[in-house]
Order: sequence, then structure tokens, then C-alpha cells
Amino acid sequence: MGKVRKGDEVVLEFPITERTDVVNIEKQRFTLVRRGNDVVHIDPPGKWFPLYQRSHYRSGQTLWKEVTRFVPDQPIPWS
Repeated sequence: MGKVRKGDEVVLEFPITERTDVVNIEKQRFTLVRRGNDVVHIDPPGKWFPLYQRSHYRSGQTLWKEVTRFVPDQPIPWS
């Protein structure tokens, strides 16, 4: 990266690999798609409650959420 000065912009990238594994769980065969350490898709997904349907995790785009945080003007005495 070299020397960084005030006003410079530094971008760090952490590529996350995706892999597909076939596993047997309770005598049933499943195909898992993992991105990093997260299961993002499983086939078969489940009849009543489909699991791991996380296609948005596979896009590579961060889902930002804007929130308002409470910050007191003075420290809160906890004791």
C-alpha cells in the first residue's frame, strides 16, 4: 500500500470465495452453496420452511441500513 497521507483514500478488499459441497445429513443428500463461512443456498430447501435462501448474500453488494443511535450528552452513572 505504501505511505498514506491525510486526504488519501485507501480501499481494502477481502474477497470471499464461494464453493459448493454435497453432504449427507440424517441419511438425506443436500447440496450446499457456501460463501465464506455462511451457507447461502441449500438444495433441497425444505418443504414447509425453506432454509438458507440468501441469494442477496451472493451479490457481493453490502446491504446498508441507516439507523439512529442514542448518545447521551453526559455519561450515565451505572452504579
